[in-house]
Amino acid sequence: MPIIRVDEQEVEQMLRNKMKLSEEKIAIVMKVIRKLDAEYRLEHPEAQQISGCL
Repeated sequence: MPIIRVDEQEVEQMLRNKMKLSEEKIAIVMKVIRKLDAEYRLEHPEAQQISGCL
């Protein structure tokens, strides 16, 4: 699976503007994304070397 670089602020803005989520829901989604990212990085050490990933 390719590593996709995204900007955290862009993701939050998309959730807010395009999906019309509340700030509470955005916080939950971002928490889940960060948790998944951390788990992925543990399983794939090569991902640690790429800066700018969420």
